[in-house]
Amino acid sequence: MHYFMEDVTFLVDNQIKKISLLVQKNEIRYIGYSPPKFNVMKLNVQAFFLTPSFVFYSPNIPSFSFETFKTYFSREYLLKGCGCILTDFAIQYQHQFIEKLEKKRLELLNSPIDYVLGVKLKANILTQKIIQMCNRETIPALFIELDNAQELEGIPWGWIREAAYPNKPLLIPDVSSVVKPLQQRYLLKKWCDILRNEKINHLPKPLPINKPLNLDILKKIGLYPKKGVLKAGGEINYNLILKQEKQEHDSAWNDNKIIPHISVNNGEFVIMNQNPIFRPGFGKEIAIHQTGLFE
Repeated sequence: MHYFMEDVTFLVDNQIKKISLLVQKNEIRYIGYSPPKFNVMKLNVQAFFLTPSFVFYSPNIPSFSFETFKTYFSREYLLKGCGCILTDFAIQYQHQFIEKLEKKRLELLNSPIDYVLGVKLKANILTQKIIQMCNRETIPALFIELDNAQELEGIPWGWIREAAYPNKPLLIPDVSSVVKPLQQRYLLKKWCDILRNEKINHLPKPLPINKPLNLDILKKIGLYPKKGVLKAGGEINYNLILKQEKQEHDSAWNDNKIIPHISVNNGEFVIMNQNPIFRPGFGKEIAIHQTGLFE
C-alpha cells in the first residue's frame, strides 16, 4: 500500500514538529519538512498527532493461558500504542540462566509485538560467566537488584568490564522497594560512582515501568534506530492520536488514558478506530549485538 501524509503534527519526546511522510512497499521512503509532490494517495491526518510506536519496560510478565495472554497484551500494550517491550527473566543462581531464558522465550511465542529480553539478578551473583552468557544469547540488559552498598563493593568490576566486550550489555539498577528513600539515593550514587569510574555501560537509575522510554534510553539499550523512531528506510511503526482526546488529558502518557485511534506496527494495523487487532506470534525477539552505538 502506498500513501502520503502531508503536513502532519509529529510528536516525539514531548516535542512537536510539522513533517511529511511517504510510505511505499511496506517501508518509510521519505520523511522531512518540505513536502515533495508524490503521485500517491494522500491521507488527511490534520486532526491527529503522529507518534512513533512506544517502547515500554515491562518486568515480570507472568505466564498466562492464551486467552488471558491475549487480553493482557491487548489491554496493556496494543491499546496504549506500544509496539515493543523490554522485559526480563529472573534468576537466583547462575546455572538457571539458560533454563529461565528458554522458558521466557516460550511464554512470549504468541506475542503480537516485538520484544527484547533482559535478565534480572541480585548484585551478589553477578559474574563474568553471566556477562558472557548475555553476550552469547544477545541479551542486552542486566537488571541488578540492589539492597546495600557492600554488595557493590564486592563485585570484581574490572573482570566484568573485560567480559562485557564487545557487546557491552547495559547494567540497569533495580533498587529493592524495602530500601528507604534516603538509602536509595545513596545506593544509586554509589552505583553511578563505581560504574562510571570502571567505564561500564549503565543507567543511573531504574527504568519507568509501562511508560514510553525516551530516545536516550533507547540509544543506550541499543534499540535505536530500530524502535521508537520514524526514519526513512525504517519500519512502519506509528500511532495516530486524536488531538482533541490528548488535550482532554495530561500532556504525557503517564496515566495511560489515551488510546490511539490508529496504530500500525511493522506495517500492519494493530488498532483501528481504537479497537485492538491481536495477531498471535506477529512479534519477534529483537537481538541486540551491541548497545550504545548511537549515543
